[in-house]
Amino acid sequence: LLGVYELDKSIQLHAYPNPASNMINISVNARAHEVLGVRLFDMQGKEIDIDYVSTDYGTPVKINSIPAGQYLIEVQTDKGRNVISFQKNWVDKTQGI
Repeated sequence: LLGVYELDKSIQLHAYPNPASNMINISVNARAHEVLGVRLFDMQGKEIDIDYVSTDYGTPVKINSIPAGQYLIEVQTDKGRNVISFQKNWVDKTQGI
């Protein structure tokens, strides 16, 4: 994300739910693209380690360990890459959520 490169706008990304608290799902127009990698960045450009598993139905990403705020997800496919943003909500752990 810190480099300069062309984003492939034909790679349609969707992040849901958005905003999210514990897990966010990334879907790619799967008919044309295979997800090869997913990277998460804070708004200062710092990469954050994440766990994800790419499936035919989407790519769930665990976000329960990151602070609340705005983030960027970069998805690398067999055809190129694109970026989508999402909002991580604060979770009140004292309420058992």
